[in-house]
Amino acid sequence: MKNKESKAFQLCEAIGNIFCKIEAQKTIQLKAYQQLDKEIQLVAKFLDLNSDLSCLIIAVLFNRRLLKGTSKMEFSQLSSMFKCNLKDSVILNNELESLKLKRIIKLNKKEDNEITCYLTNDTIDAVLKGENTNLKNNKNVKIENLLQAVNRELYKGIDDEEISSAISDCFEDFNCLREVKLIQNLKLNEVDRTILLFVMLRRVIYKETAVALERIFRLALNDPFNRYYVKKEFESGKNHLFTANILNYSASSNPKEKVEMHPEFIKKIKLKELVKEIDFTIDSNLITLIKPNEIKVQTQMVYEQSTNIEFLDKILSTDGFISVSEKLKTEKIGENQLVAMLYGLSGTGKTQTVKNIAAKYNRPILQVNISQIKDPYIGNSEKNISEVFVLYRKSLEHFQRYDAKLKGFTGTPILYIDEFESLMPQRTAFESSPAGNMLTNMVGVFLTEIEKLQGILLLSTNIPSSIDSAFHRRINFKFNFGEYSKNSQRKAMKVYFH
Repeated sequence: MKNKESKAFQLCEAIGNIFCKIEAQKTIQLKAYQQLDKEIQLVAKFLDLNSDLSCLIIAVLFNRRLLKGTSKMEFSQLSSMFKCNLKDSVILNNELESLKLKRIIKLNKKEDNEITCYLTNDTIDAVLKGENTNLKNNKNVKIENLLQAVNRELYKGIDDEEISSAISDCFEDFNCLREVKLIQNLKLNEVDRTILLFVMLRRVIYKETAVALERIFRLALNDPFNRYYVKKEFESGKNHLFTANILNYSASSNPKEKVEMHPEFIKKIKLKELVKEIDFTIDSNLITLIKPNEIKVQTQMVYEQSTNIEFLDKILSTDGFISVSEKLKTEKIGENQLVAMLYGLSGTGKTQTVKNIAAKYNRPILQVNISQIKDPYIGNSEKNISEVFVLYRKSLEHFQRYDAKLKGFTGTPILYIDEFESLMPQRTAFESSPAGNMLTNMVGVFLTEIEKLQGILLLSTNIPSSIDSAFHRRINFKFNFGEYSKNSQRKAMKVYFH
């Protein structure tokens, strides 16, 4: 760290000395700067510059950045700084083009053909930090680098015109990227381009599969007219981003509340490869996340004949979940929802069955930690139940892979609650007591959350009669794992000892 600070100090001191000499000499003739050969070589080596004139330009722009907060300078101002004649101006312009190709500076041409030049953020950071790794890695830039650059511009709070200009600069800096060329070929207007990039960066940087319209209008669009116009277009579905299958409304949120990238666009831009690199984590002790590849599958399970395990397997498959969801929807029971109970004596394989099927169909399991839900303080247990469903909805957004059919999703995770009777026992046993009041509130919250649920909820219990009766009406399917009969015990013995 000290070496980097020392390098940054040396660079700034060298650039300051060069600028002072420029102010005195006001020329691009290099022989006027022979006394500063050591300083010029230091800057040239650090920024990998091929000429001393490049060092002079960097010195002017960097000094302007330190004194005025921006390195932006019109070509006429820079030319005047060196008192250039026509020949000198041509040489200066060629040097600027060379620096642009190295991504050391940016060049913008205005409508009046006036050229504005300024240092890139990477160049400024490299000098101030005394670390040029990012500059050396420019050849290996990825879409994440572009989105990070766009993110910095959007969060500056500048107006829409400045945002569009900044994004154009970013596109110019990253024009080697396949994704940039693809977006340019979409022929989007500047506002739609900003919205698309905002949705992309929220997904890649902040891990948000779907982005709230309110957030888009608050952060990506600052002009009231643009907000109004885009909102109307979004509501009518006539916006080009929708008609060209670039964005669509999120299926996991209320209608027209959130937008996400269309599956066709994700395949085209290959952003799905980036999403796979994003790991979903749960920072809560209320739930344990079990990923399919972490499940130890147990083969040759032994079930009672009454269990109907084939049907449980079928409804948790991709096509089965879609079919069941459709049927329940027509019966007005729920939408994209499956609630099932697995009951039977301890040791009959309820939890392992859930894990086996989850692994088979690549479904993550969010297992609720019952001991962490109930809290002695008033109101906390109810909050914990709500938090469980909030976490599940977040996981639902993350694990939906967009390679699904129109209804249901292949990556829908399973919310699993074992020993459910200990969480929601019959309230009649606690009537007229503080515990009874707490249970009544917990049941109310849980039932409300089930009504809103879009996904898979599996409950397991040893004693189904002990569960509050209000829940039995909300359960779509029940699977009896039985009492582990003598016949099942003999089958198990043959499996494991023969």
